[in-house]
Amino acid sequence: FKLHPDFDGILKSVLNENQDIRIVFINTPSIYHGDKVRERWKKTAPIILESSIFFNEMSLERYLMLLANMDFVLDPLYFGSGTAFLHSMAVDTPVVTMPTDHMKSRCVLGGYKLMGIDEPPIAKDIEEYVDLCLKLASSKSDRERIRKQIHTSKKCLFNNAESLAEMRQFIVDAVECAYKGEKLAINWKPTKKYFMN
Repeated sequence: FKLHPDFDGILKSVLNENQDIRIVFINTPSIYHGDKVRERWKKTAPIILESSIFFNEMSLERYLMLLANMDFVLDPLYFGSGTAFLHSMAVDTPVVTMPTDHMKSRCVLGGYKLMGIDEPPIAKDIEEYVDLCLKLASSKSDRERIRKQIHTSKKCLFNNAESLAEMRQFIVDAVECAYKGEKLAINWKPTKKYFMN
């Protein structure tokens, strides 16, 4: 259900350039979702179907082991990754993303910014998304460079009291503005009044 038809074009472009790539998917509890996407690919993108491996749902431990053994993870267009991004970071696996103006597609971007990753795999457009996938698929050194940065920086993502304090302040400030019939300023920034010592 996260795989918008527009994402098919990206997968086809990547696979047309490198037929050795395999794409791993995990089925949802509903067989319907997997069947529908396979049916679509059979008609419109057989190359994706031929290059895909489907796993059934699995335990968190097994899922993390699978993620740890992936070269990289794809943040799907429009839907975005949140929990999957955090799981990927926990095992140092890079995530390729293309943020839009919608919040749900910007979680990976925000995570990389918070970690201060140098040259993270963030695409500006579909062409760059495809290029990043091909680069990471063919360059072990690029994957390892990002993995090392994730490994040393991921503590910024987990148990981050400062981020929690900023979220708390955002909610409190937004509610206070709403009571006054106002909106938060577009350039709102936290003032650290809720930060804990």
